[in-house]
Amino acid sequence: MIKLISRALIVVVVSLVLQACGKLAPELSCNMARNSQKQRVAWTDARLPVKLYIHNSVPRKHHEDLKKAVEFWNNKSNQELFEIVSFFTDGNSSPKRDGYNMISWKDTWESENSTEQARTQLNWSKTSLYEADIVVNDHNFDYATFDEELKGKIVDFTSLMIHELGHVLGLAHNEDQSSVMNTKLAYGEDRQETENIVDVKSLSCEYDMKDI
Repeated sequence: MIKLISRALIVVVVSLVLQACGKLAPELSCNMARNSQKQRVAWTDARLPVKLYIHNSVPRKHHEDLKKAVEFWNNKSNQELFEIVSFFTDGNSSPKRDGYNMISWKDTWESENSTEQARTQLNWSKTSLYEADIVVNDHNFDYATFDEELKGKIVDFTSLMIHELGHVLGLAHNEDQSSVMNTKLAYGEDRQETENIVDVKSLSCEYDMKDI
């Protein structure tokens, strides 16, 4: 009994020392992005829903696709994780720390990253996400709307946005074939109807996913 109490006291002391030094114990990844101390990063309740601004460089025909991608995550969690604030945001579309979670379209792309369909940039402080920007590669890919037939070398834009919005929530790539966070989205692949159990369980490590 004395030994058990001593160990418990040691654990408490060590924990207090780590907190005093500003260090946190590593967390299981849950397949999510982690900071330099290997703590998961996520949006706090105060910053939810994540407010999205759609730059006017994004073709209007894809606005409905963006709505469907937002609905995908909101429905999976049975709560409002995302809210589209504006579809016609102008100004500089380059990712930057400006307080706006921007989705934009780019018709130039680095040749060394030509296989990258889109890019999500996350900004966080300690363990709290505070901004995310998505840029779509329009230079190397053609995109289909949700109601178009997926023929030839074309990427389903709704599926791509479901994937990128997963990154916005903090999800990392996942090689599980049932995950919408699978690294590669093949031409003609549709991920809109997936049950998405793998990723919902990952998010439940940080968010109140009410349907599980």
